[in-house]
Amino acid sequence: MKSPLFSRAFLCTAALALTLGIAGCSGGVDGSPGADAQGAITAGQAPEQGTIPAGHVSVEAFLPAALQEGVTVIDVRTPEEFATGHLRGAININLESPEFAAEIGKLDKEGTYALYCRSANRSRIAENAMVADGFTSVFGLDGGVSALDPSLLVLD
Repeated sequence: MKSPLFSRAFLCTAALALTLGIAGCSGGVDGSPGADAQGAITAGQAPEQGTIPAGHVSVEAFLPAALQEGVTVIDVRTPEEFATGHLRGAININLESPEFAAEIGKLDKEGTYALYCRSANRSRIAENAMVADGFTSVFGLDGGVSALDPSLLVLD
């Protein structure tokens, strides 16, 4: 069921983001983690279990945190963008869909969610909306998939 608070928070956040013209970071991070032969994310040493960042973070902080057990990775791009390559195991919940609020509303607010999009604009909007709706652990990828090594993206 769609919460009136979530709808207002989402619309206000989206309007503010558009008004302010939030810009995501540009891509490319030297020394980015790679992918194994199956396309699974490989990263340096993972942070201690339970260490989850807040807000939008660098690739170096995002990947190890997103790999932790119990973290749900959400790609908030369109299905067409998702089909061009996404992180293995990510689910696609399109921020631009009228069903976005309903899909997010089905998630456990106590869960941990790692969000990304193309540049970080939409994942910031989604993060703000989720936090406003009572989600307690949400973080995003600064720079979006543009900041990732392309070898991390899969097509399945």
